[in-house]
Amino acid sequence: MDVSLTGEYEITEAINMMIPDRKIVRNYVCETSIDVGTKEGIQKTISVLQK
Repeated sequence: MDVSLTGEYEITEAINMMIPDRKIVRNYVCETSIDVGTKEGIQKTISVLQK
């Protein structure tokens, strides 16, 4: 997935890439804010969701 013009990864683009593969998309309420527009934020998000 490419970085957007704003220099971030876009969650809508990620979801749109998952839909054709019939991946399950779920919501998750975080206890804190995580910037998922960066590689570091995505890695932190994955870590939180795997718990």
